[in-house]
Amino acid sequence: MMRKNILVSAILGLLGAVFVMNAAWEHNSQGEIHVDGVINWSYWLLIGFSWFLPIFICSLLVGWLVVAVIGLFSIRKKKAEQGGVDNQLPGPSRNDAFDCNL
Repeated sequence: MMRKNILVSAILGLLGAVFVMNAAWEHNSQGEIHVDGVINWSYWLLIGFSWFLPIFICSLLVGWLVVAVIGLFSIRKKKAEQGGVDNQLPGPSRNDAFDCNL
């Protein structure tokens, strides 16, 4: 499951980086990315990397959180099916309120 999370995060990061790099290429008003067939690779790749890294990290963290929550609920469900988890709220039971021998 962790490899799928990394793969999905990398794909999302690459899509974001490609989108921003394309926007930078198209809106090259001051010639910062390309001028007369010469490409400034370091600046253009820096723009892509500056979007890839945050998207990758955020989607990776969200993916881990989703997997953890799903795992937590599946463990609780499995224990509840086996009778190991009491689904009642803590505190006195409902029958204690009606017990006259208190």
